[in-house]
Amino acid sequence: MLMIIISITILNPLVNSQINTIIIKNRSNLTIKDLHIVDGNITVINSKNIIIKDNIISDSPYYGIFIYNSSNITIIHNTIFSSYYDGINIKNSSYIKIQDNIIGQNGQDGITIWYYSHNISVINNVINQNKYGLGIFGSYYIFVYNNVVRYSLIYGIYLWNASYILIRDNIIPKNDVAINIDKGNSIYIANDTISNNSVGIYIGEGVTSINIIDNLFYNNSYYGILIYYLPISYHILGNIFYINKENIFYAFNTSFNTYVPILSSVNTITENNISNITYIEKLLILISISLIIIILILIKLRNKKE
Repeated sequence: MLMIIISITILNPLVNSQINTIIIKNRSNLTIKDLHIVDGNITVINSKNIIIKDNIISDSPYYGIFIYNSSNITIIHNTIFSSYYDGINIKNSSYIKIQDNIIGQNGQDGITIWYYSHNISVINNVINQNKYGLGIFGSYYIFVYNNVVRYSLIYGIYLWNASYILIRDNIIPKNDVAINIDKGNSIYIANDTISNNSVGIYIGEGVTSINIIDNLFYNNSYYGILIYYLPISYHILGNIFYINKENIFYAFNTSFNTYVPILSSVNTITENNISNITYIEKLLILISISLIIIILILIKLRNKKE
């Protein structure tokens, strides 16, 4: 397989600093490397077997890198910042690897994966100071591993109608919501460090099944996990909750929690290491205190009668 390399020396041997937009359409077996793109982007359409590496892309009026209807794309060791919209936007594409990039200060998402994209790996990136860190919409078989997602204005990672998602071994600090989930199926969140956010994980409407296992929830100012709608099937196991205002809170689409959920064999919240009192524990303590008070009142009334 012949691989063609597009670099600054090939594009213009007399220029050694900045170029504008690169558009790859209906091509295969290309490497785009060592470019400094200002006020433009790299766009790949209807192509396959493309490597985008070691580029600096800044101040794009659109997306920093845009991949559409393409497959077998590797985006590695790039620095992408100050795009008007997303740093990297993947649409209707498959078998994409996004690895070892620095993606920051973009107007919308650091990375967006959407429109039925699948088999995407997001590995070892620093996603910093974007409006949203990583957005996954209507896509499936997405692997998010060993990234740092921080200082997002709203969500660190946002899932909407996403299925077969693995979020593992990431560090997700200082976002508004670290991980926000609305709709979706077969979501697995494991071994992540989720700290210093307003909310660690938010579970919204239409989540069919989710596993939250062996994560650290630390110093989140409101909730470690906020369940707004109870998923059909869920396991929350082996997590460590430490210095969160509330560790696990059930809202059930109301302003105040009204009942403790009944857990079935496929719905478990157990074996978590919780260092401060949870909402449920507070509720049980209040119920216990109320029962004690009622018993004391009944005893007193009985003594009066005697």
